[in-house]
Amino acid sequence: MFCPSCGVEQPREHVFCPACGARLPWELLRRTGPKMTRWFRGIPVVAEDAPDAALRVSRYIEEFELQAP
Repeated sequence: MFCPSCGVEQPREHVFCPACGARLPWELLRRTGPKMTRWFRGIPVVAEDAPDAALRVSRYIEEFELQAP
């Protein structure tokens, strides 16, 4: 992992960058299950668009069988 703020390479056990103090985004790399979800900030295009809109994108990493009624 490289610090997104200053670019210095970091060991896996660091939570903060010792060079600049920025929090390292390790949680973005950790897999917690078969599904990965990321949030992206929206960009208002017209006046009616909410300034704080976001888009959630999910992806299933592992194959599994789902049955629904």
